Amino acid sequence: MLGIFRKKTLRSSFFPRDERADILGDVYVKRNGCSTLKAHQGNISEGGLYVHIPDHDLERGKKVEIVLVSKNGSLRRITRLMGIVIRTDEQGAAMVTYKKDNMNSQQRLLTEEQLLKQEFGDV
Repeated sequence: MLGIFRKKTLRSSFFPRDERADILGDVYVKRNGCSTLKAHQGNISEGGLYVHIPDHDLERGKKVEIVLVSKNGSLRRITRLMGIVIRTDEQGAAMVTYKKDNMNSQQRLLTEEQLLKQEFGDV
């Protein structure tokens, strides 16, 4: 039978199980119709991340856009991912991630940097 007809819950392959690394940089969590959240701390693994955002209003199951801004001296790297919130607590939220197609063009990255500067100042 097809998996959708099974009675027992299936183990999700989306939950990150690999080694985690600290996030070095800023994380912006963008939501449709809501303000953008900014985090400075968290950890990331292949397939997911956890960010510390006290006093957040993220809801489990909601789709978000995640913008990672890492700095190395004067160099900046911006990575955009799509995510789904899978767990929340009073300190932050855990999300599974997947890449958004066609988001790595130079013009889009420059536009994203300008939008972040307008909202948060220097990034």
